[in-house]
Amino acid sequence: MLESRPVRGTRRHREDTRRREPRFTDRLEGCSALLFPELALSGGLRLDQDVPVNRFERVAGIAAIAVAFGALLYAAIFADIVYGHPPLWLVELWFGLLIGGGITTIVVMAGVYERLRAADPGMAVVALLLGTLGGLGGVLHGAFGLAALLGRSVGSAQLDPMGILRYATAGLALLAVGWIVRQTGVFPRALGALAMFGGFLLVLIYVGRLYDFITPNVKASLIPPILYGFIVHPVLYVGLGRSLLRGDPSSA
Repeated sequence: MLESRPVRGTRRHREDTRRREPRFTDRLEGCSALLFPELALSGGLRLDQDVPVNRFERVAGIAAIAVAFGALLYAAIFADIVYGHPPLWLVELWFGLLIGGGITTIVVMAGVYERLRAADPGMAVVALLLGTLGGLGGVLHGAFGLAALLGRSVGSAQLDPMGILRYATAGLALLAVGWIVRQTGVFPRALGALAMFGGFLLVLIYVGRLYDFITPNVKASLIPPILYGFIVHPVLYVGLGRSLLRGDPSSA
């Protein structure tokens, strides 16, 4: 006997529709796989629903995915600023992304700390503090630039001279995270290696800005920031987000 289809608008129809609707994590998995197919092919994009996930780690995981997509947009606008003549509203958006990205990065670092502290409490605290300073550097830099762009009085003080917070301390935070991951395997070790490479690039960018060998006037010198912004940063944060959303297998 053929099973009758539920009538539209009835309770049975709503329940049947709800069961067929993709979950938020399924949608997130699909979007990430489109932009980062190399992670999907390696199995790194799969969410394990059987592993318990700390509620804050889930928030941090979603924040990390948001940081990755925001970083791609930020890098694209940066390239337009360097190589083109963007409209004023696009530059305002650029500074706004820097502010939002800095705040969201702090959330991600707190979630990473939650996962790392059982493996190496001291180094995890160091990574959290450095990462928080790095996020704060992005917020200050973005707020300063946006206020100046809008004609507000911001004074002449440099809140983040040469990017000491935004690049140097953020890079040291990634180096610390990468070192813990490589030593303990709390996250996939490939992410640890990528975090260390990203940390190296950020420190290099700071030194380059300080000694003036990374400057918009020399386009070839922008390879490190472009490499970090378009590839390392988005892939790293997608990987962290996926790992946080999958939960901690050791607590299963």
